[in-house]
Amino acid sequence: MQEINPDVHKLLVFLQNLQGKTVPEISQACMQKIRHMELTGSPDRALVEHLKSIILLIRHLRRPPLAEDERVRRFLIEFFTRIQQHDRRAKHVLEVLQKTGSGA
Repeated sequence: MQEINPDVHKLLVFLQNLQGKTVPEISQACMQKIRHMELTGSPDRALVEHLKSIILLIRHLRRPPLAEDERVRRFLIEFFTRIQQHDRRAKHVLEVLQKTGSGA
């Protein structure tokens, strides 16, 4: 079995630290992380793209390309399922991720 890409791993660790947040707070945290990396002059291009894909998932319900990896998709589903326990807005994100798995 192939290892998860280090950039994707960084994203998953970042998201894990946001488990107590609401859906808009997660989107905001992703934007702040991107801004911080750009201001410090050390943007990790792959991580920035992954963060942008999470923002698009939350704000526009667009399926993230990184969800093509089944392990990442499962992580995101579990993550947003936990978020849904305190923020019902995660339901729509979950619907997009579950469609991803059915070849949509």
